[in-house]
Amino acid sequence: MYTVTIDGRQVSVPPGTTILSAAERVGITIPTLCFWPGKPPQSSCFVCVVKVTAPGSSRFLPACAAPVADGMIIESETAEVHHLRRRALELLLGHHRGDCLAPCQLACPVHLDVPIMLQQIRQGDFHGALVTIKQEMAFAGLLGRLCNRPCEKACRRSQFDQGVSICTLKRLMVDWELLQQASFLPPVAPATGKTVLIVGAGITGLSAAWYLRQKGHHVIVRESDSLPAARFRKTLLEQTSPPSTEIDPQTILRVLDHEVATILQLGVAIELSRAVSPQEPLPSLLREVDAVLLACGGEARELASAWNLELGRDGVAVDRQTFQTRHPQVFAAGTAIRGKTSLVRKVADGKEVAQAIDGFLVGNRPEKPALPWSVRSGRWQEEELRLLAAQTAFVEAASLPDPLRNPQIDLSSLLEQAVQQAERCFRCNCRAASSCKLRQLAAQYGADPNRYSSLRPPFSLIDRQSDVIYEPGKCIACGRCVQAAEEVPGILGISFVGRGFDVRIGTPFDRSFAEALGAAADACIAACPTGALYRREVSSSPCSDLAEIRKSCSMGGT
Repeated sequence: MYTVTIDGRQVSVPPGTTILSAAERVGITIPTLCFWPGKPPQSSCFVCVVKVTAPGSSRFLPACAAPVADGMIIESETAEVHHLRRRALELLLGHHRGDCLAPCQLACPVHLDVPIMLQQIRQGDFHGALVTIKQEMAFAGLLGRLCNRPCEKACRRSQFDQGVSICTLKRLMVDWELLQQASFLPPVAPATGKTVLIVGAGITGLSAAWYLRQKGHHVIVRESDSLPAARFRKTLLEQTSPPSTEIDPQTILRVLDHEVATILQLGVAIELSRAVSPQEPLPSLLREVDAVLLACGGEARELASAWNLELGRDGVAVDRQTFQTRHPQVFAAGTAIRGKTSLVRKVADGKEVAQAIDGFLVGNRPEKPALPWSVRSGRWQEEELRLLAAQTAFVEAASLPDPLRNPQIDLSSLLEQAVQQAERCFRCNCRAASSCKLRQLAAQYGADPNRYSSLRPPFSLIDRQSDVIYEPGKCIACGRCVQAAEEVPGILGISFVGRGFDVRIGTPFDRSFAEALGAAADACIAACPTGALYRREVSSSPCSDLAEIRKSCSMGGT
C-alpha cells in the first residue's frame, strides 16, 4: 500500500491508484471535464490539475491519469492550483463559439427565458409558454404592449434582417389566457410564517407581491388610492388622449385589471384607500410584520424622513445589491429609489427586491438575483448569421394584430401565425446550458470567457440537415462521445480528425452523424459535457392547445 497526503489528509491506497481516486477516498472532490469514470483517461482538458511534491521535485499533473507514489504530497484546494484550473478553463473557452444564454434573455431586465418561450410556441404548447412567462414575469400582458423591448434590440436575428417579435408573442400568450377567462396561478410554497408589508400598489409593489407570495410569505399591500396602479392609470390616460392607433388605453386597462386580479388570486391581501402615514411609528409597524417594502414612488421620501432613513438624489437611499435602507428590515425599490424609470425596470425591481427580501426572511444575505454566468460572443459575421438562418424556416417578419382590440379575429389562425413567427428564432442559446459541465466549472472558478477570445473559431454546424447536429465550436475534444460510440456494436462510429488546435470529431466516408452513430446517438449526446452534440428540434405541429381552440373557443373560427 502507498500512503499519500492530499490537502493535509493521509490515505493509503494500492499501487496504480490514480490521484483522483485517492482523493475521492478521503472526500476530496477534484473537478473533471474530459474524464469519464470507468473509461481510460483522456488527460486532454487539464481541469483536474493538482500540484504534486515528491522528494526533490514539484510538478503539476492531471489527477485523472497520474498514479500515486508512496510519500506523495498532493495539493488540490490551493490558490495556485485554482489559478491553473481557471486558466485551463479559459483556454477551452477561448475556442468556444456560442452563447450559453441567448442575448435576448440577458438583455431582458427580468431575464425571461425567451428561447424556451419561443420553443414552446413553435411546438404549439401555448400553456407551457404562458407558464414560462408568468412564473418569471409579472405584468407580462402590459409589457407585451408597452415595453421598450430591450430583448428585441439584442436579438441576433436583427443583425441579419429583422428581429423576432418577442414582446408581441409574449403579449399574445397572455391575451390567449384572458380570452379563455382563466388565470394561470404558479404554485405557492408552504407558509413561512413571515409577513411583508408593501407600501404602494403600483407596478413595482404588486410585482414584488407576486414573487414574494410564491415564496410562501404572507403579503399585505397598502395603497393610499382607491385603485391599484392608480398612478399608472392616470399617466396612461394622459399620454393616450386622444387614443392612438398603436395604444388603446381601454385595452391596456383591461389587461391591467386581469393581471392585478391574478396577483390577488394568488393570496396577496390588498388594502385600498389606506395609506401608511408618516405618523405611524416604524417600530409599531415592525411589531406586526417582518419586513417593509417602500414602493410608493415620491411618497416614500416623506416616510423615509419620518422614519429616519437616508435619502439620496433620486429617492430613498438603498444598497443597490440588497435594496435595504439604513434599517435592515426596510427595503425600497422602483421609483421610490430611481425617480422616473421604464415599465420593465419597475417589474424587474419588483422581482429583484422580492428575492432580496426572501433571502433576508429565511436568514440568508439579502441579495438580488445574480446575473447567470454566460459566454457572450458579441456580434457575428454575416456568414455565421447565414448558417444560423439556414436552421430556421424562411418566414417574413410580420406584426400580429391584437385580438382584444379586434374581437372578430380568428384566434386559431392568429396562433398559427405566432408559431410561424416563433420559427424565425435563431436558437442561438445553448441547448445544454443548464447541464453544461464547462459552464458550471467556469462559474465555480470565476473563469473569464474572453481572456483568450482571439483564439475563437468562426461558428459552424456539421450535418445541419441531419437529425444529429455537431457544433465544432463547442467541442473540447474530450473523446467521451467516441468512447460511448465504441460500446455499441454494429455502427460506423466516430473518431478524432485533424491535429493540434484543428482536431475535431468526424465520421467515416462523409456520412452524417445520425448515420454514423445510429443506435449510439443518444448515448453520445448524453456523454458530451458541453452540448456540442444534440438532436435537431422536432418540427412544430398543431398540438392539443391549438386543436382545443379550434373546437371550442368562441373566437376559434369554427
